[in-house]
Amino acid sequence: MACDVGRDSHCRHLLQGVEPASAGVVSACWKGAGFQRQVEAIREQDGWDALLSTMTHLQGVQVVARVMSELPGALRGSIFRHLIELLSPSSCCPDMVPMVFLIEMLECTDLEEELWSVMKLFHSCLQSQSRAMQQLVLRGILQLSKRQDTAETVISFLTWIVEQDLQDTDSNICATVLLILGNLLQFLEGKELSFFSLELMDKLPALFNDESSTVRQLSIHLCLPLLPLGSGAHGLCCCLGCGGISAVWQASWKALLGAAQFLRWRRLEHPVQTAQLWQISECTLSRRRKNAAQDYLGQSLLYLQSPQEPLWQEAIRFIGEPPD
Repeated sequence: MACDVGRDSHCRHLLQGVEPASAGVVSACWKGAGFQRQVEAIREQDGWDALLSTMTHLQGVQVVARVMSELPGALRGSIFRHLIELLSPSSCCPDMVPMVFLIEMLECTDLEEELWSVMKLFHSCLQSQSRAMQQLVLRGILQLSKRQDTAETVISFLTWIVEQDLQDTDSNICATVLLILGNLLQFLEGKELSFFSLELMDKLPALFNDESSTVRQLSIHLCLPLLPLGSGAHGLCCCLGCGGISAVWQASWKALLGAAQFLRWRRLEHPVQTAQLWQISECTLSRRRKNAAQDYLGQSLLYLQSPQEPLWQEAIRFIGEPPD
């Protein structure tokens, strides 16, 4: 026990000294504290070299944190609690390094006692103006949303998430948010589920044409199970187009077919199942021909600027090729 206490004390102090200029000193101190195996594991993953450069410093911190995640449970828990202390508002410790440590150690930590402290910390850090800090916190929330013992508690972040303008958000952050939503919505029911579904059905179609294929695919996949709960299925039928990238294409067809089936739109369901693009266009126009043509024309003009050839070809066919 005395040995573990001594090792814990060394870890607590050395966490605050992982700086580019001190990586060699930290390595030597860890060896002296009995962490020879961990020091070698970090070296094998080029962690110490990464720590020496300001450009790769945080990558080195991630390597160190992953290795420390394999320490015995009691020692790992003590380090985790110390990280929460370092990140408290009253601490003068720089935020990024301990947050990287905490996120990397989150997956393998028993959070029965620390969960509410982590939740409070994440709520506070989401207000940061730093995109890097927000991305780190969202990575942590994503990990918690995957765990059976913490997912329902993380639902408290949904209000913050749906208030974000995802269309103007960094693609990496947007993709992480969409993954979190996919994990958490399954825990909602009743009025709460209907409320968030309506909110998301207003936001998700704007992401179908995002420059990131990952965001496009995730937004389309997320939209499909919301159709019976929200509104806008007619609009969804007209927003979905051929993505030109296999995963996005498949997600688009799946969502379009789901919308047609939900609406019991048999005339649309068949051309979707057989991938008859022109008949899909005719079908969507005929359903609301009197008042929809102008709306659909405006939507189609956006596809003329697409770098994906299948999209602008179908847009030209839909609008009508100009005479020679």
